[in-house]
Amino acid sequence: MLAEFLLLALLALVLWSLYDNYVTGKNLPPGPTRLPFLGTIIQLALRAKEPPYLMLQKLSQEYGDMMTIKFGTLWQGMTDHKMPASSNCLA
Repeated sequence: MLAEFLLLALLALVLWSLYDNYVTGKNLPPGPTRLPFLGTIIQLALRAKEPPYLMLQKLSQEYGDMMTIKFGTLWQGMTDHKMPASSNCLA
């Protein structure tokens, strides 16, 4: 009984995470591939041999001036443009 409940709860969590990744990430700027629950942490950890500013610079060259990175369940919008962020949002 307990095993069935835990399996059902795990299945519900995975389905919710996949749905959240699909729906929330649909209207956001491009970014690295996101995994359920982990976000882009794995992909960023693989690039951890270089300083963070170089890693983000390479990501901005790959995905453009505006990109989305997901840390666990937290979405982060990043910009690599000279204009203030408010101007980027309003453009």
